[in-house]
Amino acid sequence: MRWIWAIAMVAVLCLDHHHVRAGDDDSEDDDDHHDSGGSSGGGSSSSGDACEWTAPGTSRTYDLTDMIKEGGPDNDWKAEEDIQGFKFDYYFNICHDSLKGCNNHHTSASQYQIFGGTSAGCIPLGEAWSEKGKEKAEWSEFGKPDTDPKGSGVVLTYRNGQVCSTGGEKFSLAIKIPCGDKVRVPGEKNDGLDPKKFVVEQDSASGCEYTISFPPIADGCPGTGRNSAWGSYFLVFFFLVTSAYIGGGVLFRTKKLGYTGKDALPHLDFWESLPILVMDGVRFTIDEAKVAYEKLQQYRANR
Repeated sequence: MRWIWAIAMVAVLCLDHHHVRAGDDDSEDDDDHHDSGGSSGGGSSSSGDACEWTAPGTSRTYDLTDMIKEGGPDNDWKAEEDIQGFKFDYYFNICHDSLKGCNNHHTSASQYQIFGGTSAGCIPLGEAWSEKGKEKAEWSEFGKPDTDPKGSGVVLTYRNGQVCSTGGEKFSLAIKIPCGDKVRVPGEKNDGLDPKKFVVEQDSASGCEYTISFPPIADGCPGTGRNSAWGSYFLVFFFLVTSAYIGGGVLFRTKKLGYTGKDALPHLDFWESLPILVMDGVRFTIDEAKVAYEKLQQYRANR
């Protein structure tokens, strides 16, 4: 039962609070959290500061680059959990080190036990992205993206957190991002997402594997990230160019040439004749298609 685990976690965190503060330089933690990492991880097709992944054997690409948090320690993603009065705060980043960290430890995500509104200690849930976290991270999809996109999404899992059990198993955190219509609001706290609306789950067998689920957002849908925004950029560009063309043309023809009313529109004759030209093109295409079809029928009849 989760309330029993919560009581156990209180004891662990109280001990761990002393251990982390007093033992930041111990050799075991140095081995676990301070090795230098590689440049590629978990099947990600990302490079540099990009954070994207294409599902193997598909064209579905998830681009979470815009979800990477930067700045001070208060800018991390945050999820809150309340288990029968036992409060936990989770701080994490996407494809990057946690900005808050865990005391002096680098990590990609951490769990803080909260007593009376203040932190009583923390546990690193995943190795720092800048160390070996990136190469050990795992990507996956859930649901049925082909047939039920809004019931699906992407998962980024951090491994190699602090030692969790006497058997040596370590904490891990899966960040689950469901596909939805809601759009984040960058600049607002937690990008406008209520920390209490995140769902925190814990593996009941070992207690070492955590999952934090975002509310359904557009970032969880394939093809909605930074690299797929070219369509929006094109529409904005087209609107600006069209506005400049019409506005500039009208201004020039009224101020310089003295036209008024619809005569002030630039290239009026062309735009008035455009529907006729389009219809001519459509009729020509239909006629040519009919001729081609008749020839095909004759060819088949003579075979």
